[in-house]
Amino acid sequence: MNPEEDDKILSQLLRQWEPGAEVPSGFRSSVWTQIAARQEQRGLSFLDRLNAFFARPAYAGVTAALTLLVSIGVAHQHADHVVSQRRAMAEGSYLTSISPLARVGADGETLAMNHGHE
Repeated sequence: MNPEEDDKILSQLLRQWEPGAEVPSGFRSSVWTQIAARQEQRGLSFLDRLNAFFARPAYAGVTAALTLLVSIGVAHQHADHVVSQRRAMAEGSYLTSISPLARVGADGETLAMNHGHE
């Protein structure tokens, strides 16, 4: 068989073929509504699209939960840092309160020995 005969046979078969499935009611209007919505979104700015994305309840909820978790993590890290700083300050204060020799100046001499002996 040559390709032209194959094309004729295929064309004839396609003309005779009728789809057996029925299109549900409202299918076409649903398709056109989706097409119109997508065309509207193409004209929107990035911020408008972002706003539309987060306006969906599922995405807004996930975003809020992630924001909360990240905020808690950052606050925890900051609190750990502050606690370690204050602990070091408290240790230094306690040490200098019980041992005058612990108060060493920048030149290496103790502040207790320099006090009043200039």
